[in-house]
Amino acid sequence: MRRKIWAAVAVVVLLSLVSLLARVRIREGAYDLAIEPAFQGDYREAVCVIGGKPRTVRSSGCGAVCAFMAIRHLTGADEPDPQTLFFDAYESGAYTGNGLSHEAVSRMLCENGVAAKWIGRSGWRILNAIRAGKPVIAHMGPGTFTDNGHYILLTAVTEEGLVEVNDPGSRARTGQAYALDLIMQEAKTNRPFCVCG
Repeated sequence: MRRKIWAAVAVVVLLSLVSLLARVRIREGAYDLAIEPAFQGDYREAVCVIGGKPRTVRSSGCGAVCAFMAIRHLTGADEPDPQTLFFDAYESGAYTGNGLSHEAVSRMLCENGVAAKWIGRSGWRILNAIRAGKPVIAHMGPGTFTDNGHYILLTAVTEEGLVEVNDPGSRARTGQAYALDLIMQEAKTNRPFCVCG
């Protein structure tokens, strides 16, 4: 009887490992989660009007798009889309016109079956998360990615130790690799990185 239990446990562990490896494409020392990008500009319909100004995913939904990419990658679900995630944040009071908080992004993830943990500027924790098959949402401040505040998704580590991004606001920056030191330096808030999964 014990052998059957151990065999069953071994099968479960093996299947979990195969599932993880299926989500992570390994390139000779590099780790690429192969996350399909999504872009704010593809969602132009007004979600709400605040102060007489229509708000759209295109204008204000980078956090919703990053959450969507992580959810789709980790669960395989195409719904809810960024438009729905952003609308739900508005309806719940999590979006009031000044960007999405970390709590709002966490709620989007958790309500759709993806764990969320915000961490500080820890390069090894960020790299280990990606290598473990977990995308990382980065809340960026002024610099390379934004003039004010913007969310991007960290999706891969190159052989050189650079980090590839999916930038929901830029097709040109998506798929490009940046020094992790630059990303940590330009990140906004004390705990600017959300490990997803």
